[in-house]
Amino acid sequence: MSAWPGMSRRRGQLQTGSSRSGRGFYYQNRRVLIMDTPGTEVVWAGEGIAQFSMDVLQAVFSTLSRRGLDMVRAKAPYRHGDLRDSCYAFVDREATRVLVVVGAEAKHALYQELGTSRHAAQPFIRPTFDYLAAQVGPALRAEAAARGA
Repeated sequence: MSAWPGMSRRRGQLQTGSSRSGRGFYYQNRRVLIMDTPGTEVVWAGEGIAQFSMDVLQAVFSTLSRRGLDMVRAKAPYRHGDLRDSCYAFVDREATRVLVVVGAEAKHALYQELGTSRHAAQPFIRPTFDYLAAQVGPALRAEAAARGA
């Protein structure tokens, strides 16, 4: 049995059962089909699914990096403004993963974040990471739903 009529099985397609009455969606002219029981069938469109996933991750992490930059700047202790001005957040896309990088370049950023023997910690990076970590799941679901998944 082929994945779709006229298509032969190729690498990246997973099949079980024989039912073809499930739900699915199209992404970049490729059909993504997830079947319900009985006769569960999952068709993975290989590069289409990988590209869809990376597009969703890129969009979500771009949004989260903007939120993270706003938050880390808002939480940074302000005395002269150099710490707040040195804050950064950006998306780093590698071959198989997408990262949000948040931090500050000021020399005293580490001492503000962790504290010293004479100065209590005033964390501003860790609370931003905690906030962003809690937002990843809902943001991914919302973006995937907005794209028809």
